[in-house]
Amino acid sequence: MKRIHMIGIVIVLILLAGAYLFSPISPLNKINFNGETIKLSSGYTVQNSDGNSLTISNGTNVLIIASTNIKSDLEAAVKGYEEKIADNYNVTTSKFEMNNDKDVIKTVAVSKNSTMNITKYWFVKDDTIYEIQTSNAQNGTDDVVRDLINSMK
Repeated sequence: MKRIHMIGIVIVLILLAGAYLFSPISPLNKINFNGETIKLSSGYTVQNSDGNSLTISNGTNVLIIASTNIKSDLEAAVKGYEEKIADNYNVTTSKFEMNNDKDVIKTVAVSKNSTMNITKYWFVKDDTIYEIQTSNAQNGTDDVVRDLINSMK
């Protein structure tokens, strides 16, 4: 086999491997966290991961996914959060619309001096309450959160 043919084959194999790694089915787009597999949205990468939380970012938007110690009672977890930060933040709570029947609660905490906003999305998965938090919510954050929640298997 000629040397030029071997170089061509190597180049084709490199291109195929690159296409696979950047495709939606790539193992690089998934991470295991707290026993759950989460598919990352396009453009997001893992910034930090430990036993209790996972931080992902697309360069401008940072999302922190964490499991809580509270089991199953979503309303109690949200109420406890509201009470804990009530002295410094005004919290609004709403039902977050999902494409399925999952219960997700969205809280937006605005500091009383209006310098900080913290948006959290609360949901239950396998009797564990999870929260996804961002302090710099942008257009499209709701869609990314929907994708993350729906991808948890």
